[in-house]
Amino acid sequence: MRLEDKLLTTEQRTALLAYAKENGRLWKSELIWTWERASARVAGDVSPELQQLRNTHGPSWLKRVSLRKLQEIGT
Repeated sequence: MRLEDKLLTTEQRTALLAYAKENGRLWKSELIWTWERASARVAGDVSPELQQLRNTHGPSWLKRVSLRKLQEIGT
């Protein structure tokens, strides 16, 4: 596991997992699309946690991360 994955806050990890659940198997593509338009949303509300990740980790990190890693971080 990469150091940058461990540095996620609980809120950021929770927001990513919720976004993935809401958007299905293409969640990364959807999130990158919304990041490009500066409108990352979870359940219809603007998610500051996802915007933070865009600013601190970016799309290249998102392409590398997996749902399994995200779930493991919290355990």
